[in-house]
Amino acid sequence: MKQTIKASLIAACASVLIGQTSSAFADLSSDTETLLNWAERTFPHLFPTHQATHSLDPWRFRYYPQTNIYAGINTQDQNVYVLGGPWGYDNPTQISPVSTLLADITQSGGDGSIPACKTDDIPAGFVYTQSGNTVNITTNGQCIKLPPDTDFCEAPEEEVAAPTGISILTTVDVLKSEWGGVTFNNGPGNIPDSFSGNTAVCVINASPDQAPLTINTDICLDVTDEVMEDFASDPGITITDSSITHATQTTMRNDRVPDCFQTEAISIHDAYTGQTWINIGGQFIDPNDMGGIGDLPNFNY
Repeated sequence: MKQTIKASLIAACASVLIGQTSSAFADLSSDTETLLNWAERTFPHLFPTHQATHSLDPWRFRYYPQTNIYAGINTQDQNVYVLGGPWGYDNPTQISPVSTLLADITQSGGDGSIPACKTDDIPAGFVYTQSGNTVNITTNGQCIKLPPDTDFCEAPEEEVAAPTGISILTTVDVLKSEWGGVTFNNGPGNIPDSFSGNTAVCVINASPDQAPLTINTDICLDVTDEVMEDFASDPGITITDSSITHATQTTMRNDRVPDCFQTEAISIHDAYTGQTWINIGGQFIDPNDMGGIGDLPNFNY
């Protein structure tokens, strides 16, 4: 009996230790992203473009080919190191303990947010994380009041001073879009209670930093006030609960493509010239060349 109790206690302690170790590793992974994102924003002459984070035990690091610098964290001693550039290539140079640098960033008001999105005004209740070239945005199963700005991952403004020759296709897959507390008349032109679908747009002369990039969202919004104010009297809408919610799951991908005009994008935009084309019946047409609305070709959506 004693042996059984002892074995059970050992197993329980082992489970706790494993859980703590996993949690610590997850925290350190998040800290790595925060520190390296901050370094990219603060020292662009050393870390000029956003790079993916790599793991090679005991290191989590990024490599910056433009400056030939490595920057990362040693997960064993939990210190920040750099190698290359002004620090030389003989041995990694220790910069600071992770905890100290994180505290300095917080106290100085530094920005360790994800570089793929402008996160200056993150709505309360939203959680943003980035690992390499993948951004995840979630409300963790909670329905958050609809914020004034609904562009949850607005790309940092990029100026294209010269043609880049890079074409990037942005594909958005709506995996789930479900309404709660309200039903819609599903006649022509009305909103279905749930739906999924996808769309794509393409950019010519895009910034090279915009791809590859994947943004996953799992968001629930409380839109009670907005629906009650604007649509409560609409005969095609039936309110079924005092709380009206809209839950969505989406995946947006930015990928380089050889030629935007060979894609199925609904529109193409040239970031350098400002010219735009729209896809009409499988042909990309400049709206300025359409003439009157009667010149549009016949096609079915």
